[in-house]
Amino acid sequence: MKPVRTWTYRIWQRVTVARVTAAGIVFTAASFATGSWQIWHQWQEERLQRALVLIEKSSAEPQLPRYRELAKTDAEETAAKWRDIDTRRALFVYFPDRFEGAPTPDRVLSRSDAEKLRDIALKRDFTAEDYRTYEKWDVARRHLNGLELFAFSYVYNFSDRTLLAASGCGALMRSNAYFKELIDAFREKYGSAQSWQIIPKAVTLMERDFGKGCATLYAAAGQ
Repeated sequence: MKPVRTWTYRIWQRVTVARVTAAGIVFTAASFATGSWQIWHQWQEERLQRALVLIEKSSAEPQLPRYRELAKTDAEETAAKWRDIDTRRALFVYFPDRFEGAPTPDRVLSRSDAEKLRDIALKRDFTAEDYRTYEKWDVARRHLNGLELFAFSYVYNFSDRTLLAASGCGALMRSNAYFKELIDAFREKYGSAQSWQIIPKAVTLMERDFGKGCATLYAAAGQ
């Protein structure tokens, strides 16, 4: 028993307040590091998931109307189908120049046309001639509202930026250039807090992160 007592005594001699404190600090630091890594990993997974959801929503086709439930005759069903087709291709019909040129459009929306769209959005009483202009405005509005959500997520680092840029940089740059005068017209009316002002901010950040036109991102993807 004496060797055991001697061995135990020697161990307790080595146990000091300083050593116990140091061991406690090391254990606490290790626990904190492990917990922090787990939180960071979970946060990264959540950002990735949010990016994928945004990308999926931005590329999803609009839901088809239930023709046979809504239409009472064949003529009404055909008319409903064509209305849906017109909705899908409205951006092409009203703003064909947005799709011409690379990486940004050769011709953009003029200042006078942008002011007409802004004014029709704020007009209270319509004439018969106003409806065509308002329909054009509504197409632009819906398009920019969709880009606004994408841009907001990028600017405030809400989702994975690399995935967002790879999915939306080209479209965001193109529409920012084409609709610049319309975005500016609303900024002049309502200030920099107007929601579309996030779109040019996102484009600036994307080009800071991935070069002009996101060239470094697309070049890496092509390798």
